[in-house]
Amino acid sequence: MDTVTDIRNKFIGMYKNEIFTDDGMLELIGSSFIITNEAIFKELDTNYARIEKDWYISQSLNVNDMEFTPKIWKDVSDVDGYVNSNYGWMAYSQDNYNQFLRVRDELKDNKNSRRGSIIYQRPSMHLDCKLNGMNEYTCTWGVDYHIRDNKLLATVKMRSNDLVFGTPLDYNWQLFVQKHLASELDIEIGPMIWQASSLHLYPRHFKLLEKYL
Repeated sequence: MDTVTDIRNKFIGMYKNEIFTDDGMLELIGSSFIITNEAIFKELDTNYARIEKDWYISQSLNVNDMEFTPKIWKDVSDVDGYVNSNYGWMAYSQDNYNQFLRVRDELKDNKNSRRGSIIYQRPSMHLDCKLNGMNEYTCTWGVDYHIRDNKLLATVKMRSNDLVFGTPLDYNWQLFVQKHLASELDIEIGPMIWQASSLHLYPRHFKLLEKYL
């Protein structure tokens, strides 16, 4: 399976060979790799990651409840500041079926289970993403958790994944959940496998590739 270094080299290769999408991006379709905290092209903004994680943990669906609301969240929220993708709400909320607790209990009852899934997506997203002026379609499909060799593995499945900003922030959140679940199960964490239907890099970030040429 690919590593973070492999993914970086693939994007560098596409850039060198000018393999762009019709709208000018670099994109890998159906990528899968073992993700770590090693930066692919840009280090995690730890202060913003803290703000976003705190908002996720609050389970609020309104971006105005963030300590600081970035422009990107303001741009995609509805006219009142609501969005779909508070990942803490999706994973932990009673209103979204207490998925974290259900996965914990499932894996406690059967360590060989293949039903340890937290589902972030929903069929109504086609409509929900446009409600009340919103433009926000959840990027994460879901996460499958497996206990193998007495370690908790996580397989994160992304619909759409911005390599520069999205990946570090989403990994930061998913690592938090994986560690929390492992603590509840009293086991160590294992590898995290990252699967993205569209893993992409926007033209405005091409400058990050220059140091590798």
